[in-house]
Amino acid sequence: MQNHIIHRLLLVWHPHGIRTLAERVMLFLLVPWMIWGLFLSLLQQIGWALLAVALYGILLPPARLWCRRSFQRARVALVAARADDTSSSDSEEEKSVHSEEESIASDCDVPIPAYWTNKAHRGDFLEDETTCTHVGFDQMVYVQGDLCSKFGELLDTTFRPITTQDRPCPKPDANKCARVPGGCPCVKPGGDPGLPTKYVLRRVIRVEDSEMWVKYIERRNAIQLVREATGDVNKCNPEVMTQPVTNANEDMFVPLDSSLNEAYLWHGTHVRAALSIAQNDFRLDLAGSGAGTMYGKGAYMAESITKADEYAEDEPGGYYDGVFAVLLLRVCLGKYYYTTSRDTTAKDKVLSGAYDSTLGDRAAAVNTFREFVVYNSDQLYPEYVVLYQRQFAAADPDRLERAAKIPFHLELPVYWRNVHMNPSNDKFRAKLKVRPSTQKLIAKLVTGAVASGRVIVEMVHRIEDSQMWTRYAEFRQEVKAALLLDSGSPHDEIETWRAPSNVAETRSTEDWNTFMETPVLREGLTKLAFECTWRDQDYGNKKGEVMAHLVDSSVKDTFQ
Repeated sequence: MQNHIIHRLLLVWHPHGIRTLAERVMLFLLVPWMIWGLFLSLLQQIGWALLAVALYGILLPPARLWCRRSFQRARVALVAARADDTSSSDSEEEKSVHSEEESIASDCDVPIPAYWTNKAHRGDFLEDETTCTHVGFDQMVYVQGDLCSKFGELLDTTFRPITTQDRPCPKPDANKCARVPGGCPCVKPGGDPGLPTKYVLRRVIRVEDSEMWVKYIERRNAIQLVREATGDVNKCNPEVMTQPVTNANEDMFVPLDSSLNEAYLWHGTHVRAALSIAQNDFRLDLAGSGAGTMYGKGAYMAESITKADEYAEDEPGGYYDGVFAVLLLRVCLGKYYYTTSRDTTAKDKVLSGAYDSTLGDRAAAVNTFREFVVYNSDQLYPEYVVLYQRQFAAADPDRLERAAKIPFHLELPVYWRNVHMNPSNDKFRAKLKVRPSTQKLIAKLVTGAVASGRVIVEMVHRIEDSQMWTRYAEFRQEVKAALLLDSGSPHDEIETWRAPSNVAETRSTEDWNTFMETPVLREGLTKLAFECTWRDQDYGNKKGEVMAHLVDSSVKDTFQ
């Protein structure tokens, strides 16, 4: 009808279409009616659109929240259902599952510790800056300032003068003492060298890995879901040794959930292994390969630094000679299986779903230590790598205290992905794209270095090259030694000269071995002082001999 009227209107207004007076009257009456009708129709459409927008704004947030919570509950249920399939493996099937779980985890909203350095990167967080929106960072950072003193307090408060058969004898394999309960005489208090009397803190490194953190929180939520339904979580009694210090320092340790037996525990290992775990997570398929499997293959932890130190290793003759490492792990024990004796079936009991972890109470049985074991790598988070040195009764305590005042640096930059590698033995070269925040920083440096014009930095890569770094480190060491020698002070102590790693291979010989050659000494030097620390592999404190040769480069004359 409307189309017909409009058509007639066009005819009326056409010069050849004006026929009668009646049509002119109809035109006069119908045009306002048509305009008014179109106007009302437009208002109606606008009203419906505004109503839709209002309903969208009101109903969408609750709907999104409901969907998110439903997804998270489904995710937690999935993790709980797969609790009996938690051991890590390199099979292709498990790798694909692991990758899928990473993509799911990236969508979860997980609170980030407030004291983490990466919390300041706004690009990795939602608008309120409290939750992680994706797997956005994987970085290790040095803990600075007075915060380190709290870790020294942790080392002191968790020390116990007790030895077990797991503390290795320091003698070489040919003369090594038999493994006996309570440890051999060499490692007991009063022995040679005996049990360390103190652990001197050298460096603390915090691990900030959003992927591992999300997995840990998800696993904790799954345990909470199951244990809330059963209501049978047993409490640790007495409390874990680390609790008083960690609970009193929330600026370094996220508050623990006591209802799930969350705790911070020690794990001792080699320095490079600790750094590798911090980068790549635990490999439970390798667990127990070094110290046995008293409670089945899993991640073994201790509340006492003395127990964890039994498994810590340094790098004789290498960069980490005399420096040991422990991981400080955040662990969710949940409901633990308690035993005071050896039980290799403990893992089966946990994987059955009846328990979440194992507590082997050897302190109650033989007055040694409590050990804690989990069988799912997602059940722990390696938040800190703690580097330290052992102090023995016969050693000069002032020497270690002086060394502790100088910050100890890792052999490779702490932010390198290959930081755990040995650049002298492990050859690697990697080209890695940096994250946006780092690229912005590099762009500022480049812009500041350009006198005129604006530079646009399109992409930044970090180069990690073992051979190039080794050459640079050697040159830096030579320059540092030369500057110390040329400083002119009669009291200069050249503490940067070190024996190369091949010294460890020649310790058992009776021949003289050249192990160090210095740069050219400055003119006018009248006195040289030597300080040697022996790490003899026979009986701990056996003395050796050092013979120094001074070479006159002008006449090629050598004298002792």
